[in-house]
This record gives sequence, structure tokens and C-alpha cells, in this order.
Amino acid sequence: MRTVEPLHVRLLRLLRDEGAVSRAELGDRLQMPRPRLLAELERLVALGYVAEAGLAASRGGRRSTLVELNPHLRFAAVDLGASSLDVEVVNGRLEPVVAYAEPAEIRSGPKVTLQRVNELLHKAKVDGAYERLDAVGIGVPGPVSFRDGVPVSPPIMPGWDRFPVRELLTREHGCPAVVDNDVNIMAIGERHGGVAHSVDDFLFVKIGTGIGCGIYLSGEVYRGTDGCAGDIGHIQVDPHGPMCSCGNIGCLEALFSGAALAREATAAARSGVSPALAERLTARGAVTAVDVAEGAGEGDVTCIQLIRDGGAAGRQRAGRAGELHQPVDDRDRRRARPARAHPAGRDPQRGLPPVAATGHRQPTGGAVGTRPARRGRRCRRTRQRRGLRGGVMTRETVARQRCPRGHRPVAEPL
Repeated sequence: MRTVEPLHVRLLRLLRDEGAVSRAELGDRLQMPRPRLLAELERLVALGYVAEAGLAASRGGRRSTLVELNPHLRFAAVDLGASSLDVEVVNGRLEPVVAYAEPAEIRSGPKVTLQRVNELLHKAKVDGAYERLDAVGIGVPGPVSFRDGVPVSPPIMPGWDRFPVRELLTREHGCPAVVDNDVNIMAIGERHGGVAHSVDDFLFVKIGTGIGCGIYLSGEVYRGTDGCAGDIGHIQVDPHGPMCSCGNIGCLEALFSGAALAREATAAARSGVSPALAERLTARGAVTAVDVAEGAGEGDVTCIQLIRDGGAAGRQRAGRAGELHQPVDDRDRRRARPARAHPAGRDPQRGLPPVAATGHRQPTGGAVGTRPARRGRRCRRTRQRRGLRGGVMTRETVARQRCPRGHRPVAEPL
């Protein structure tokens, strides 16, 4: 179920997407009482997020005042890739003000990488892109604890585990900072201004130097309990495959990332089975995933086959991402917990008494573990957990025996 967003979030998002809007139109669009809307607008104006933008066109009476996002708002966006670094400063409507891009090695560690990020942001300030930043957002190529603002055991980021990225950026720039997985951020961008603008449930798969998947469920990003939801790049797909950069064998990323595709393309070019790749290798001294895409566009059979072979594995794993990382409710969490140690005579693999399966004591037909429990009347909660729903209920069939836990007795199916 989607959570109800606060008024200020809906108001700021509307101004971000629509530009200047009159107060009267804001009330109509948000279906909000005018006194509450005006109070919220005054608060946002005082905080510097919203500014007045003149008078709106007349609607037959007194002209309403236009409001817009403060034109002096500035946000910094940082994208850390496995082999690249992109920094951009945008205004309140997410329009670029200045941008920098350069190669970088994520394995060089957090201190070196974030130091370069801070240098580029200070350069933007010197160049007049902003006077002060209102927030910084950064995406990293690995699992993230969104709540704590730190990477969590990222496979290809040595030295980054639990590093206080958010704390460092907040202290350096004096503004709030947000840290998330880079593909989650791409999925948010696609939801905001891409083909998924009106879609609540979708998967966003990124194939670059690494492979990742952003998961949207019910209109919100699903990150999983440990931030690893959608980290499909390091799921093993071939136990006899090549070694991955994370140190494991046969990961999807080792088979179909940009680097893996370039490796296979280089082998095809040197063996001469692909004229298009051999020509590019001779001219440039190396081939990349871009060359494979261009060769496929030209009809090169080998390039097309390379993409199909890797794409089949990618579709298989991405298609299972929702299954592997689907959210669970409290009942599913209880079922997923490992079984507790059982006293002698109770075999967890066969003939468990009902108390071990459901937590509700029921009379058994003999010694514990020697005979299955009598399939008699059960309380509602026990029947739901055991999956015995259904049947026609009548007052005459209601069991009078009460569960020892005190739950209300229910009828058995006829």
C-alpha cells in the first residue's frame, strides 16, 4: 500500500514538474483547503524553498499570485561508477547548471574518490554555479543502507563498507545529503521523466561496467531489508564460469557486463570470426561494448550472437529479481525464520506437532513425534497459518472447543 505523502512534498513536486502555478490552481490541483495551503506556502517561503512569481491571469475576479520554486535553489548530483565519476549541479526544476565528467576508479577507495568529488563541487562554486548547496545526492555502484547513508558490503568497492559517505558530504557542504544505489536513482529518474512515468511496478535494469536492477513496487523504490534488492549482477548463473571482479565465480556481471562483452569481443576479433570487430581492433587497438553494439547494428552475426547470449542470462536473472527480493509481510517473516531446536523425539523434517509449526498447542493423538496430530477443529489463526481456508461456515458447525491461546473458535469446512 502506498503511503500518503505530506502536503509539502506534493506541493514542491508539483512546482518542480509544472513550474510557476497560481495559489488558486494549487488549491484545485491538491484538493486542499485554502487556509491550510496558504499556511504551508508561507512556511516554505520563509524556509527559502518557494518564491512568488508575479500575478496569474485573471479568472474572472481578483488575480491570484503565482508561486514557483526558488530560482536560487541548487542541488548537487554525484554518480560514482566502477570506472567513472559524474558531478552535476542543477536548479530546483532539475535543469543542469554545470556538469563535470571524468574517468575514475572506484577501487581507489572512498577517501580519494570523495576528495575528488568535493574538489569538483568547489570548482563549480568558484565558477559561479551556486552560492550554497541545498542538498547533495550521490549514487554508488553497490548495496547501500539508505537509512544510515553508508555502503554495505559492496562487492566491487574495497574499503567502502560502512564508510560514512552521507556524514562526510553533509559536514563538507553544510547541507543534507542522500546516499543510494546508482540503479535505484536511475529508476527514480525513469519514474520521474521517462517511459515509466505512469507505471507503479517495474524493473529498471542497467548494463554497463556492472549490472544492476532498480525495483519499483506500488510507486516506491524497494531496497530490501539490507539494501541488496536488485543487486542481480553478483548472482551466480554459471558455477563453471569466469571469475568475477567481486572474487566469486560465474556471476552475471562476469558473463554480460560491459567489461565481459568487451572481453568476448576482443577474442572474436583476434580469431577473425567477426570482420567488423577485427577491423575496429586493428584501427583502435581495442574493442569495447560500444563496438559490439555498432557491429550488431551493421548486421555482424557474431556481434548479434554475443548480445543474445548475454541478454538471455540477463533477462532470466532480472525476471527473477522481483521473486528473489519480493517484500514479505510479518507472517512470511515468521515462516522464513529458521526452526528452533526441538527436544528429543521431535523430528523437524517429519511429524512435527502443531505447536512447532504454528505456535499454537493442540492435543495430539499420542506421544509427541510418533503420531500426527488429530485433524480436528482449529482456531481461526491456526487454520489461516496452516492454509486451511475455504468451506461453508454455519452457526451449527462452529466448534465449541476453544484454542488454549484463547482465540475465537471457527467452523470447519463442510
